Amino acid sequence: MLTDAGAAALAAATPGHVALVQRTFFAGLDPALLPGLRTALEQVHEQVLAEGTLPRPPAVQHRWPGLGTGD
Repeated sequence: MLTDAGAAALAAATPGHVALVQRTFFAGLDPALLPGLRTALEQVHEQVLAEGTLPRPPAVQHRWPGLGTGD
């Protein structure tokens, strides 16, 4: 459980972290590769969930433009 201070620190760090991950992992990729990458990462995520190391996330999630069905 996060304290209020911990939640504030997480919220403050999130935009910079998201920007770094986007630049580092996705910015240089050919857009045609993104659907396959998404499929692969979703399968990895399902395996991690199946192993019981993460809770299943809520049904509604943010999707990066270009990575989702119909985006």
